[in-house]
Amino acid sequence: MYAAELRQTWLAEKLGKSFSIVNAYVCNRRQPSLETLFQIAEILEIEAKQLIENSNYNTNQ
Repeated sequence: MYAAELRQTWLAEKLGKSFSIVNAYVCNRRQPSLETLFQIAEILEIEAKQLIENSNYNTNQ
């Protein structure tokens, strides 16, 4: 099993959701509800804003 799968499995367990659902969030095939987004942020100990910011966005364009 890949390290990313282990982390997704861990997050799925913390959220009470299946690995497939969490993998769909990660691969951007499905969007979590706002409630789930805030749960993920709490579990990861980050601000929810960090989950939705586009780190590839260049403001100097």
